[in-house]
Amino acid sequence: MCSAGLAVLGGLAQEADLAARLTEEIPRSLRKIFFEGFSPSVRPAVARVVSFLLGPESTRDAKVFREFDLSELAAATGLSETEVRQACDALRGSVDRSGGGAGDLHPPVCATRHLCLEFDVLVNRWNPQLDAEKIAAVLAQERTGRRVSDLASQLAMEPRQMNVAIEQLQRWSVIDNSRNVDGSSPFIVSEIWPIGAIDEVARGMLRHRQRRG
Repeated sequence: MCSAGLAVLGGLAQEADLAARLTEEIPRSLRKIFFEGFSPSVRPAVARVVSFLLGPESTRDAKVFREFDLSELAAATGLSETEVRQACDALRGSVDRSGGGAGDLHPPVCATRHLCLEFDVLVNRWNPQLDAEKIAAVLAQERTGRRVSDLASQLAMEPRQMNVAIEQLQRWSVIDNSRNVDGSSPFIVSEIWPIGAIDEVARGMLRHRQRRG
């Protein structure tokens, strides 16, 4: 093969190597950003617990979340029960541990939509805040209430994704809702309508303000 051909192959090999290293580094960098607030000693366990609790074994639609004993979480994540307990202690406020009986030192654990809001963008590759802004844009333009099932179809969002975005809108206090939901519905509310600073959400202003804060 001529020298020019070898140079081309060498360049392609370098590009492939760079792409491979970037493929490894980007998730590593993201994990560092998302878990930097946790003690280095518990970060690996927290990451495993979060990944499992946001998966399909835990919830199908982020409407109802399954409870897990520490032993079940340990078996599912490959961690010890001590590591699981430490991870759940670190995640306090983002996981629900209220299901145990009185005096239960190690109550069962389940995910919450708060946990989804914090980590879905990392674990499930969608961004609840951007999804909330897409919903807000529709509501701000139409200035009327919408059935959640219709909005989900319009925006091509699965119930799991839609419910977490609605949770974000509720936390921003820019929607009101009807909670008269049929038990068979996968959605947490049946209808939503705009209130408050819905226009700011539609333009991404609340998200950027939240980052600066």
